[in-house]
Amino acid sequence: MKLILAIIATSYLSKTALAFTPSGFNNVRSTTALNAKVGIYYSTQTGNTETVAGYISAAAGLEIADIGDASDDEVAGLDSIIVGAPTWHT
Repeated sequence: MKLILAIIATSYLSKTALAFTPSGFNNVRSTTALNAKVGIYYSTQTGNTETVAGYISAAAGLEIADIGDASDDEVAGLDSIIVGAPTWHT
């Protein structure tokens, strides 16, 4: 999991990756082109997972939230969920 997140973060920060991004890259949207409700949630111990969740949210144009702050109804109302969790000492 750390490797996948590291690859995503590296490609996000890479200048060559920016050449392949849509022109509206900095626009924040709350749904996808299919109007699906998507949530990005994270849990962190050191802040690294939150940082990577921020990279993913910027690329996807979605907002992030700590999973501890999410209600059951909020999560149940989503079509897709992206979750980042720490892997330190687990």
